[in-house]
Amino acid sequence: MLPFTNLSGDPGQDYFAHGRPDNRSLANSGQLRIARNTAFTYKGKSIDARQIGRELGVRFALEGSVQRVGDQVRVNAQLIDTETGGHVWSDRFDRLRSNYLELQDDITGRIARTLGLELVVLAARSIELEHQTNPTASDLALQGWAAVYKPTTPETREEARRLFEHALEIDPHTLRAMTGLSLTLANLVINGQSPDPAGDLSRADELSQQAVGLDPNNAAAHALRARALQAQRRQKEAAEQYRISLQINGNIATTTLFLGETFVFTGKSLDAIPLFDRAIELSPRDPGLGTWQFEMGRAMILLRRDDEALTWLSRSVATNPRLAYGQLYYAAIMAIKDDIAAARAALAAAGRLNPNYTSLAKFRATDLSDDPAYVEQRAYVEGALRKAGLPEQ
Repeated sequence: MLPFTNLSGDPGQDYFAHGRPDNRSLANSGQLRIARNTAFTYKGKSIDARQIGRELGVRFALEGSVQRVGDQVRVNAQLIDTETGGHVWSDRFDRLRSNYLELQDDITGRIARTLGLELVVLAARSIELEHQTNPTASDLALQGWAAVYKPTTPETREEARRLFEHALEIDPHTLRAMTGLSLTLANLVINGQSPDPAGDLSRADELSQQAVGLDPNNAAAHALRARALQAQRRQKEAAEQYRISLQINGNIATTTLFLGETFVFTGKSLDAIPLFDRAIELSPRDPGLGTWQFEMGRAMILLRRDDEALTWLSRSVATNPRLAYGQLYYAAIMAIKDDIAAARAALAAAGRLNPNYTSLAKFRATDLSDDPAYVEQRAYVEGALRKAGLPEQ
């Protein structure tokens, strides 16, 4: 990561550009390889990215600029391929400078999430293009995570599962494959797409415990342990694991989102909304955005804030129409809004995508919480689904 350029026209603002995102969020992402002091030797120099790659032995360089005008701050960041000199990714961040440290954390979180996604997908694509006949466990784990980062469908989950399974056949102690397979199995169970829910849930639980044992200071390991606990309806224990993860790295968008989900499942949807806002702010173009919009929409409908629920659930099904739970809750809100034709169409789509959404009994049996406060809120959704035509059995 190179020093960001100060475009403010005031040398006195150099401190802001030099206090660039270089904290533990990026360090923990596993992508930051060159120390801050080394990178600063390039400050103020116009050097080709390919030269930097040769001199530092890095494949990618992150550069950018900071411009502050009054209380408004604009940060531009670009990821450069040092082999070709070409731009791989770029983004812009506009924020009010209300608090310098909070602003740094905000920008850092977004860059860390997006940078991690871009590098994983790029590296996986490189492996595929090289047609490796003997990929390593790490190669396969990387390809598995690239599948996880695709927009969520049953096919991408199965692709991820296959790659993680293959990686662990080669090396059973590959942490990235362990966490990836644990997440994938938990999500298959949660979404009614597992051919063996009990077996997959047991394996997800075992893998997640092993991952935390191998690296107790790994934020992702704790977050994915939490996901396995959620799949077992152990929402309060999951929340504690998400909190531990965020103590290690406070700017992981997905962890923030799923901590909010544990609040929803314990009847605290109002408390979940700021966490969902934060997750979307950290990664507004995330491949999982449809799910994130659904989470917000579900919280709103449980709180009976129907207009806001309609807005968010409409966004969710538009972003990813193959999300079964998005279609189910969209059916509910359309029934509440008395658009029965749209409700029935969405209900049919939900049932095609997830067989657990073909009756109220199956929906209740596979939902992730039996917390009394949550169940009481969910009754409003059940009534709407009944109105849309979902049978009891």
